[in-house]
Amino acid sequence: MYSVSEVGGMAVMFAPSSVDEISRALRRLDDRLFLDPEYEPLGPRGPYVYMTVKYHVGSEHTPGVVLEWRDHNGPKPLSMAIVEQVKRQEGAMATAYIEAMAANERKRQEAIRAVGDGAYEIGRSGGASAAGKKSVNLPRSQSLRMARDKARARGEKV
Repeated sequence: MYSVSEVGGMAVMFAPSSVDEISRALRRLDDRLFLDPEYEPLGPRGPYVYMTVKYHVGSEHTPGVVLEWRDHNGPKPLSMAIVEQVKRQEGAMATAYIEAMAANERKRQEAIRAVGDGAYEIGRSGGASAAGKKSVNLPRSQSLRMARDKARARGEKV
């Protein structure tokens, strides 16, 4: 059964294709493109699985979604039309890469800020303790407390 897709304003018929054929064609375009199934639990006729084309931007980054192969009725039939659509959206791959890199940099900066705030609190607490002011007590081991109690009982300065 052929499917009809719009390519550059024209309706084109495409023969059904397998996931492997489409994956090979996507890799010929760019070796970082790959098909990934997604699950939609709230489809018009119930839950369904549809395919997305994603762009792998690196091992530490989340792949960017270039294309979702579905419409308002549910998943579209797999054909080489998905490859043609990706060809027309080449600029979107670069945008997905840039967006993924920017999002990862924001996460990294937020983590640095969170660690910095925690380190500042620990340092401030230690400074207050050194000045003889009340500060947050860090957990101590039972044996250390007992050793200090014995030293105080002997009259030693701790």
